[in-house]
Amino acid sequence: MIQVYHQTVGRNCLLMLDLTPDRTGLIPSAYATRYKQLGDFIRSCYGTSVTPTQRLTFDDSTLHIQSFNSTPVTVDRSVIQEDQTKGQVIRSYIVDVQLANSTDPTQWITVAQGTSVGNKKIDLWKGGPLLITAARLNITQSVDTPVIKAFSLYLCA
Repeated sequence: MIQVYHQTVGRNCLLMLDLTPDRTGLIPSAYATRYKQLGDFIRSCYGTSVTPTQRLTFDDSTLHIQSFNSTPVTVDRSVIQEDQTKGQVIRSYIVDVQLANSTDPTQWITVAQGTSVGNKKIDLWKGGPLLITAARLNITQSVDTPVIKAFSLYLCA
């Protein structure tokens, strides 16, 4: 169910769970247990994001940087949410990070990229957990000025 969550909610879709009652009108306990497990996972993984020491957004709203100057953090995924009050405008983006143990502090490594954001886009980083000092969201193509509602980083065990 976790994979289904990431492939639906994480890709700007809705996840509808079939909460079908049995003949007594109750949700079977095995189903209720499974739904609770999914809810517990979502809350434990996405309940609290890693807080940056500094957030920077450039005037054209295509570059968003989160910095962890005081203490590097370990993260393994990013979540982007687009403000859609004027429509879904982002057509492509890249998420880059600066590794804490890099010999070149100006080097950025790409960890995720995509073609649209919408309400919510969850990117699980293929490289797994990374110790970073900064993360950058670069919107490379849009049909209007993008408005980011949230750009968050998480570590999910």
